[in-house]
Amino acid sequence: MSGTSVSVIVPVFNDQENLENVLSDLRNQTYRDFLVYFIDDGSTDKSASLIKRATLRDKRFFLFSLKENSGQAKARKYGLNKVVTPFVTFLDADDRVNSQWLEKMVEPLFRGTDISVIGYDMVITGLNPKVRNGPIDRSEVLHGHDQIMTEWLLDKQLQGFLWNKMFRTEILRKSTNEFTFNWLEDVAWINSIISHVECVTINNSIQYHYVQASGSSMHRRLNANDRQSYLVLSRQFKQFSLKGSGKIKDLVDFRLVETGLMFFAQISFRDVFRVKKEKEVFLGAVRSLIEKPKSLHRFSAVTIIFLKIIATTNLVVSMTRLRLRLLRIRDAIRY
Repeated sequence: MSGTSVSVIVPVFNDQENLENVLSDLRNQTYRDFLVYFIDDGSTDKSASLIKRATLRDKRFFLFSLKENSGQAKARKYGLNKVVTPFVTFLDADDRVNSQWLEKMVEPLFRGTDISVIGYDMVITGLNPKVRNGPIDRSEVLHGHDQIMTEWLLDKQLQGFLWNKMFRTEILRKSTNEFTFNWLEDVAWINSIISHVECVTINNSIQYHYVQASGSSMHRRLNANDRQSYLVLSRQFKQFSLKGSGKIKDLVDFRLVETGLMFFAQISFRDVFRVKKEKEVFLGAVRSLIEKPKSLHRFSAVTIIFLKIIATTNLVVSMTRLRLRLLRIRDAIRY
């Protein structure tokens, strides 16, 4: 379709329950100049047939089917290879978007930005449904390597999700990320392109609704494929230290620790001896931060206590899992 500006990549795996919502959200976009690539990742339900029917009604919709389930990372890369438009974004098939989702993101790209970021909230379903606003608290424009890298490493305004961002396709294709793990794969992807980015526009208007089932896979145990993620991410983060200021180097340690707290909390006790190298990297970053007390202020008081215990005892998996359990209890009381 000549002249079309935006492609939306939607990986699908057994998402028939929400697909009608997704299709409706896409049809209702105020910005109309887009294509949608649905990548069916080996679904065994009616997802493919629902999408196929939708492609007959809307010529902007396309269905591509993978022979077997390969994971979201591979499905997204497959979709990116199909893109012919200058801009691209992503939508998860179990989420929802407002009608101005594309319009709000594409406008800054027409003005020359490289990545456009939009606000989001988290919708927790289940017996006690809740909605929590995401951390993007202000609209701003980031220019230059140090400012963009600072916000990326702080993991607040510029978080590691693909679905609340629109990219220049040429920049996203510069990715050197060939890994296929599905834990924080978005972070690995953005890590591999962020050095090519000169301008990021952030709009705190909430247009994306990230739907998470209560007790979902966000806290599942990591499999062998996903356990490779922490070392890959740590190598990527450490590359930023080589080119950045002293502040960037401190933020790299912060991000290594923040990521490690999530990673080790999802490691099963039977896999403790399979993550020795990861543990060494994590402990090194923890001790580096503790030696610079001013760098610890980005963590909560409870997390600082846990980090000091971890640095002293080396009990990485048990302490990170205990910390996560306490945070869940806190959140259940607070929300």
